[in-house]
Amino acid sequence: PQKVRYTIVEERGASIYSCSPVAAKEFPKMDTNLISAVSLGRRVQDPLSEYVKIEPHHLGCGMYQHDISQTKLTASLDEIVVECVSFVGVNVNTCSEHLLKRVAGLTATRAKAIVEY
Repeated sequence: PQKVRYTIVEERGASIYSCSPVAAKEFPKMDTNLISAVSLGRRVQDPLSEYVKIEPHHLGCGMYQHDISQTKLTASLDEIVVECVSFVGVNVNTCSEHLLKRVAGLTATRAKAIVEY
């Protein structure tokens, strides 16, 4: 018998990503189910780069996340994502615009300009 290796990957948010404008731009002619599969595979390779493409509140924050101010929740979650990305760091030569715009001190416009450069 052959030994089979497998990895369990959290699926949360993959379907949200596959229907997003980010996914449509990245995979313009691909079916959403295949985009979800690619996203799950990328989570194994580079989880941080893949998770930043999903809005944090789509990853699930508990059953009471809808009971608090959505503005405050979004701001807090965005701040936590920026802290995590800044703590881990990014390779500016290879990272995507979506990851780069989550680095503390960089805006979406600056991140896009860096990637285009």
